[in-house]
Amino acid sequence: MNKLNTARRLSRLLALALSSLFYIAAGVLIRSWTQNRSAERPAFSPPAVNLSFAQIELQAAEPPPVIEPEPVPEPEEIAPEPLPPEKNDMAKEELPETRTEPEPEPRSPEAQVTQEASAPTIQPVAPNILRAWVREQIEKEKYYPPSARNAGYEGGFRLLVKIGTDGKISEARVLGGHGHSLLRRAVEKITGSLPGRDFGQPIPEPVELPFEFEFKLN
Repeated sequence: MNKLNTARRLSRLLALALSSLFYIAAGVLIRSWTQNRSAERPAFSPPAVNLSFAQIELQAAEPPPVIEPEPVPEPEEIAPEPLPPEKNDMAKEELPETRTEPEPEPRSPEAQVTQEASAPTIQPVAPNILRAWVREQIEKEKYYPPSARNAGYEGGFRLLVKIGTDGKISEARVLGGHGHSLLRRAVEKITGSLPGRDFGQPIPEPVELPFEFEFKLN
């Protein structure tokens, strides 16, 4: 067995040595071939060039043509525009126009008398007539509560009645007095129904009329 392995190793070494010799011989052959080819090829030398310089007669260069600049047209003189005439009243401010209303014409005395005559005249009314009329309105609304009458309650109260210039009762109220609360409520009910009653004609000035109102058993 060992002999077989030794033989294999020797064959491998032999094959390696033969391949090495082959590569060495191939390199030598290639090298010798390239040397021979370079020896056969003639060396390259550049061709000789003879340069002859002829004397060049120098001629005076002609001067370039002179280009004259085109004449620039002179600017036309522009006449200044005429200035507007100066205003003499520039410093003065324009004031708004003031309108004067015509004064009313004075009325003649005859026209004034005619106007006063056309206005309705208020006739004065005697205070006793107004008092009698208000007393009549109170008597129309007079009310004696039955419960106070059956209980025998009596009393007296002070009233104030105001009449405006239009002839109507403007206010009526209880100023004071004495008596049971049933009687006071009854008299307040009477005064509450009086405002708005119309006398039937205007009077020159407002009037205030005091009254005494009593509750008495017959």
